[in-house]
Amino acid sequence: MDTKQIKNKLLAQRAELLRRVAAIKADFAQGKPADFSEQTTESENDDVLRSLRLEAETEIRQINRALEQIDAGEYGTCERCGDAIPAGRLEAIPEATLCTRCA
Repeated sequence: MDTKQIKNKLLAQRAELLRRVAAIKADFAQGKPADFSEQTTESENDDVLRSLRLEAETEIRQINRALEQIDAGEYGTCERCGDAIPAGRLEAIPEATLCTRCA
């Protein structure tokens, strides 16, 4: 398993997620329209944006954890049982911290 390639993939993925979070925060900073019907629609949109932001922030934390594991030489080891995480799982989900059995 090429951890350098995985690290680059994780860094690119994190950068994209950080851009998304920044765009969502910028959208919230714009404020609300004065019209009540527009405010209702905006409120619904805000709920969706909050959910997307929380998902992105969770994924960023997972990516940061995987990057820490790479730097510590612990990447690819299940946090629960200590077994190796299958390479196919890490290719599909590079931020995975659990083996298939423990997940």
